[in-house]
Formats: sequence, structure tokens, C-alpha cells
Amino acid sequence: MPKSTMLYFLVLCIGVSLITAQSLIFIKFIDVCLIKSLTEIGASDRRCPKANQEWSGCGSACPSRCGQGEPRFCTMQCIIGCRCKPGFMLRNDGECVRLEDC
Repeated sequence: MPKSTMLYFLVLCIGVSLITAQSLIFIKFIDVCLIKSLTEIGASDRRCPKANQEWSGCGSACPSRCGQGEPRFCTMQCIIGCRCKPGFMLRNDGECVRLEDC
């Protein structure tokens, strides 16, 4: 799909969200629609710069970090971008390492 078409869908999603802001069903639709549009717009940028990372179209807002247990509270939102691969944790310097290397 050309980027101009994807951008059109993104604008369409935003327009619909303004019109139907009272409806939870439509709000959920907008969330999914925006995530899909933004993910596809960035499709050519899906290479992650650091070792042990992978692209995620909908990753956690609270990634596992060295020295911290699982977060007790975390927002239920999708974060688009690079994240640590399974079995790796985020170190303070931004590198993804195995738990034993934290």
C-alpha cells in the first residue's frame, strides 16, 4: 500500500475518533486503526539498531528491566518500535542482555 494511502487512512481514523468520541466501541476501533496505520507507515524502518532487539508493532509500555521485578502497574497501551527479544531484559544503558548479564 502506498504511503499516501496509509496516511489517508490515518487521517480518516483521527476524523472518526473526533466524531464518535462518546462510544467506547468506536474508541477501541480507533486505537486499533491508529496502531495499524502507524505501524504500516513505519514498515520500512523495522530494523532495530542494537543487538538482541526486535521490531514490535504493539509492545509493552513497561518492558522488563534489569534490577526491577515485573511492574505492578502498567498502562494497557501499545508502544510501536524496538524491544528486547524474548529472554532478554533492558539494561540501564539501553542494551538488551540476558538476565544473568544484568
